[in-house]
Amino acid sequence: MVNRIPQGAHLTIIADSCNSGGLIEMLKEQVGPGFPPHVCYTPRAYDYNPLYKPRLMPMTAIVRYLESRSGLNSPDIGRHLRHIYGNDVSIKFRGQADHHAQVNASHQPVDQLDDKGILISACQFDESSLDIRGVRRPHGVFTAVLSESVKEEPGPISYKLLVEKCRAKIELFAEKYRAKIERPPHPCLYCSDENVNAPFLQNRLIN
Repeated sequence: MVNRIPQGAHLTIIADSCNSGGLIEMLKEQVGPGFPPHVCYTPRAYDYNPLYKPRLMPMTAIVRYLESRSGLNSPDIGRHLRHIYGNDVSIKFRGQADHHAQVNASHQPVDQLDDKGILISACQFDESSLDIRGVRRPHGVFTAVLSESVKEEPGPISYKLLVEKCRAKIELFAEKYRAKIERPPHPCLYCSDENVNAPFLQNRLIN
């Protein structure tokens, strides 16, 4: 789907699910494990009570299961899936190893690769997202803080600042319920350098 985006069009994916970091391959990490927020944003307190427990399956359990199926000894989930499913593997993992090898061999910066869209994920690739009980039905904490962050802004907000605000709000939420949350999720942003300061769901840059 990502590869079929016409020239000049922009695709933004918001993924409020477990292990959603890096959902679109070949996108550059702009806010994530290797890039702490560059701004100090203090959100207002918000009551998300009562809390649903995190949806959690330890990555170690997944890796152990895949190792038993593939016979490989590796922490790379994509490698196991390619070995097990061959050409039937999801496009997310197809050719991933060849891509990384090509980038490393040529020392080509990731930001020079083609624009593959914009991904805002509820958590890092090895984390679980959080659910809360809403007025009508359960929903994701990330969905709630993302909506709140957009509504708080009087004007356009860049993708980077939006994700950093969501991170700050979830950190506050996790601190409030630290007895129930073992490991709080960290929203991430993946996109090209051109889009990192673009306004959310718009196509012009914020000066």
